[in-house]
Parts: sequence; C-alpha cells; structure tokens
Amino acid sequence: MRPFPFLHEDEQILVVVKPAGVLSVSDPGAGSRSVPELLAEQGLHVLPVHRLDREVSGVLLLARDEATRAALQDQFRDGRVRKFYWGMASGALEPAAGELTFPILEQPQGARVSARGK
Repeated sequence: MRPFPFLHEDEQILVVVKPAGVLSVSDPGAGSRSVPELLAEQGLHVLPVHRLDREVSGVLLLARDEATRAALQDQFRDGRVRKFYWGMASGALEPAAGELTFPILEQPQGARVSARGK
C-alpha cells in the first residue's frame, strides 16, 4: 500500500502528494521519517529534487537517479520551474478573492518575507 497518493510515476521521476507533517528530505534529528524513507520501505529508491516545509502539504517531485535529479534541480535553479503556494483560510476575509504575493528571501536559518527576496 502506498503511503500517500502518486500523481505520476515513470522510469525517471515520481510525483507524489506530500501530506503536512511529513519531511521532504531526511533529517536525523527530526524524529520522524521523510518521503524518501517512507518510499524506501515500499522498495522505491527516490531522490528529492526540491523541498516543501514539514507543515506544508503539496506536490513533491522526486528523481529515480542522480542524473535526473541534477537536471531537474538545474531547471529549478534557472527559474524554468515555478512553484505556487495556495493557502486556505476560514472566517470572514476581505476582500473575498484576490492574490497575495510576497518576495521570499532564503537564508541558512530559514526563509522569510523580505524586499530582497524573490
């Protein structure tokens, strides 16, 4: 049984829906297993191409080999791949519809909203 939904699977890539609360990449000090570790228990060897924060659910792209991972990471780095984050809220929101965009600055200690960000 698969630990979470697969959106696409072929010889080079695997695309899954990562649930909130699960790590995208291994972290020995985190005390919980990551997507690659959970998939390894199913006999699947995958390499993370990018990350999603533990608290975030969403689509995660995984490579089946190092060459594919390197090529996909180059596409992320060169801006040929765009990530979109959608949020959900409850209650009375004003306005009822719209778009919020914030520049995110990535730093070693974490990402934050900053005028110097992307």
